[in-house]
Amino acid sequence: MWEVKYNPTSETADSLDMVLLDEQGSQIHALIKKDLIPHFKEVAKEGSVYTISHFGVGNNKRSYQQVQNDSIIWFNSFTSLKFEPEGLVDIPKHKFNFQPFEHLAERNNRKDILTVLITQKIIGQLTGVENKINKTTTSEERRTIHITNERDIKVTTTLWGEKANLSQMQYGKMRTDHK
Repeated sequence: MWEVKYNPTSETADSLDMVLLDEQGSQIHALIKKDLIPHFKEVAKEGSVYTISHFGVGNNKRSYQQVQNDSIIWFNSFTSLKFEPEGLVDIPKHKFNFQPFEHLAERNNRKDILTVLITQKIIGQLTGVENKINKTTTSEERRTIHITNERDIKVTTTLWGEKANLSQMQYGKMRTDHK
């Protein structure tokens, strides 16, 4: 569960978002609108299992979607959550959809899916990939990438030389060079 603020300087969240899983491992993005957050924030606990009824379903047209699902669920004032005791239903607590590192270039400038970059030293969301700067007489070609982790720590890294060609990167072999 995470809070979404459309205005980063705002004191309050505009929605409380989450990813729901079922017993087949299917995932869907769900959200609780601003005015209902106080009610559901006290009821819905991350990692617990619930039977949910009386909710809305629509097309997920948001940018940076957390799961590959064309639909989104939104809670409303009629939504009901019934807590299910642990062990009654076998539902995983986590699910990940890893993509090969070489697919990173395909996701450049795509705003429909969220891309998270995981290497041995950095775990975070790839928040920007700048255009490659070609080699000049004074410097090698380079590309700057921006990564933000779950604690909102921002990292800017420059990829130099052949590593600036994202299509040539291989999973597990990316190394950041700072010159």
